[in-house]
Amino acid sequence: MNPRERLVKTLNHQEPDIVPIDIGSVGATTLLIPTYENLKQQLGFNGPIKIMSPEFYLAMIDEEVLQKLQIGLRSLRLGKPPVAKKVQGEDYFTNEWGVTYYKPSSGYYYDISKFPLAGASSPEDIEKYHFPDPSDPSLYEDLEDRASSLFYNTEYAIIAETGNSIFEQAWYLRGLENIFNDMCFNKKLLHTLLRKITDINLEKTKRFLDKAANFIQVYFVGDDLASQNGSLISVPMYREFIKPYQGELYAYIKKRTDAKIAYHSCGSLYQLIPELIQIGVEVINPVQVSAKNMDTTILKREFGKDISFWGAIDTQKVLPFGTEKEIAYEVKKRIDDLAPGGGYVLASVHAIQPDVSPKNIMLMLQYAEEYGKY
Repeated sequence: MNPRERLVKTLNHQEPDIVPIDIGSVGATTLLIPTYENLKQQLGFNGPIKIMSPEFYLAMIDEEVLQKLQIGLRSLRLGKPPVAKKVQGEDYFTNEWGVTYYKPSSGYYYDISKFPLAGASSPEDIEKYHFPDPSDPSLYEDLEDRASSLFYNTEYAIIAETGNSIFEQAWYLRGLENIFNDMCFNKKLLHTLLRKITDINLEKTKRFLDKAANFIQVYFVGDDLASQNGSLISVPMYREFIKPYQGELYAYIKKRTDAKIAYHSCGSLYQLIPELIQIGVEVINPVQVSAKNMDTTILKREFGKDISFWGAIDTQKVLPFGTEKEIAYEVKKRIDDLAPGGGYVLASVHAIQPDVSPKNIMLMLQYAEEYGKY
């Protein structure tokens, strides 16, 4: 069974020959740049590292490394985005949405230092803001050629990720505290902002699928809706403010492609999983097993007929600090819990951090191969 067939079968809730394994197909399964530097050195590879996301300091995994690790999934992303505008030295930049980021000297991530719509007070303030142009041709540069080449010239599964968050993009622009206040006191402004962001994502998705709809097997979407201990917002507020816009976008995706919709949210997502299933979500990532109510036995039992699970290998304790025995146990447990009947793609819980050694990454893959046979 080739990698594409394997992924399609497991996401159709059938048992393939082995559990699919993912490293690097999307931002939530790749490595931070320092982590990847260490891994490349361990594997004997040299050369510059391509950046997948400057904000989160994520690396794009090289083809030669993916082949060495026997990873059967490949990333399909938008073309080169507009060049980030440097505003002060090398530690600051402003992206195409007008959000300014700053990286502390001791940190790995860029923090938002300026929310450009923080001072907005009316829907008119949103309407006059200069939003990015989803018709920018550089976003779709060589997209159809890249997609068709992967589809016809390889047997890899093709994973699309276009960056189409709605709730997260709103608070990146406005600030999280302001968004929460808007839900209570400035609903019209918030709906105006969410409408704008959704329209941009719809246009971007349309143009992407015009070129790639027939080639992809999974379309990754996402919005972080949860924290370590529960949902960031209540179910009624999710239904009022976020669900209608997400539902509209996901319904459009389902009209245009047979690809499965995979949804990324960190944290304790348990309470919102039924809501996501209602709007067409078919895969949950990263399955943050250390968060409240994210027990993989319960998740499989309650939701395993409706959704698949992608991730679940703990990155808070096990991968960075675990012994070989503990890593083996973690991998076996997640496979035992989530893989029966199909519906599981093994990956780390979000991007692998610099406190995870190359040895432990290789141990995860070793035991995934050992225990992942059906």
